[in-house]
Amino acid sequence: MQAHRQWKSIKVKGEVHGTIPELQNLGYLLGWQCVVSNNIIVRATGLDIKDFTGASMLDSFEFNKIAGAVLFTVLAVLGLGIIADIVYDREAPDQMGYAVEVPDAHGDASQEAVEEAPVISLASLLAGGDAEAGASVARKCIACHSFEEGGANKVGPNLYGILGRGVATAAGFSYSDSMQAAGGTWDYENLSAFLANPREAMPGTAMGFAGIRRDNQRADLLIYLQSISPDAPPLPQ
Repeated sequence: MQAHRQWKSIKVKGEVHGTIPELQNLGYLLGWQCVVSNNIIVRATGLDIKDFTGASMLDSFEFNKIAGAVLFTVLAVLGLGIIADIVYDREAPDQMGYAVEVPDAHGDASQEAVEEAPVISLASLLAGGDAEAGASVARKCIACHSFEEGGANKVGPNLYGILGRGVATAAGFSYSDSMQAAGGTWDYENLSAFLANPREAMPGTAMGFAGIRRDNQRADLLIYLQSISPDAPPLPQ
């Protein structure tokens, strides 16, 4: 095999004979072009000689062939994987697994059993209400309201005697326009609705309280307010 390589060198004419270990390194130092045959340097001249062969070049060529084969194999495997993904691409199902229909042994009876819990009337809730528990619920309101007779108005009006009292009639308190326009008297029904969701029951109210959503807590609070309202109406039946 022959390889071509041009050495940048000084001009040196003549021939040199010897083995590679003795003369090849010397040729490199002097800038010769070395012609090698069977691991023997047979000629070393200046730039006019370009062809040489040797074991070192053969080893490099063999390494390049092996590296190229490995690289080609890797690229071929990757390419086959991509092609397989394209050819055998399948869309994922909307729902994994299989739906298994199980017969309903109870028929329509099970559907009848799954119904919304019955709505408990306000009268029933109030019948089970507890004034002491309602006093605990009222602690949520003490930052804005007082509950004792003759108590001062705070952010909200004094609530002593609220049940049976006219809406927006607490002495010395400035009510919002929507509260003044509501009119009527506070009873269990409208006060329960207002306590559950003030802004929904009376749009435009200045009361920032989110409300008491649990029916039993609201019933307890109403029973407590009844206990501090001398003019409270009778409980609904």
